[in-house]
Amino acid sequence: MWENDKGLNNDFIRQRRNLIISTMFVFFIHHTTIEIDKLSIFGISFNIVHKSNDLLIMIYIIWIYFFYRYSQYFYDIGNGVFIGSFKSVNAKEINKIVCPYIKQEEPDAINIFGSPIRIENKNNKYFYSGELKQIVVNNIPQERRFTLEIPKKLIYKVYFKSLLEVIFFKSTFTDTILPIIMFIGTVFYIALK
Repeated sequence: MWENDKGLNNDFIRQRRNLIISTMFVFFIHHTTIEIDKLSIFGISFNIVHKSNDLLIMIYIIWIYFFYRYSQYFYDIGNGVFIGSFKSVNAKEINKIVCPYIKQEEPDAINIFGSPIRIENKNNKYFYSGELKQIVVNNIPQERRFTLEIPKKLIYKVYFKSLLEVIFFKSTFTDTILPIIMFIGTVFYIALK
């Protein structure tokens, strides 16, 4: 199994392609008024004598099969790729948004900028634990630590900006989530029609 630079292997890409093409085909046959009189498979022509829903049922079965196969690969591969992309963007956004807040609240804080900071969630409250500048007491350097509660509003801002960036500026969304949205949208379109 070959993997590309996003962690998606050829099997996942093939299942994604099958789902997208079959979803577009199902949407197309429902959106237009197509009547099929003759069907040709591998050079063998079939005349459709009576108009029935058998062909449509067969198309639905294939479409649902492609969705089932894609969902298996998505849970094995795609979900991890999407979450990994989100975590990477989220770490950068935390540094951009939360670090200035920490420096404002604790001016003596050190080692904030540069490496990704870690925010802990305890009982639905968010905390950052860090180090303060050392002080010298009786010629002995004293290490000081602090814990700061980060406002939920700030954390939600980070999550929201991270999600928007992954959806609009990273290809992992279109590679992994968009085929599922297309499938669900087509199901609702067919159900409401």
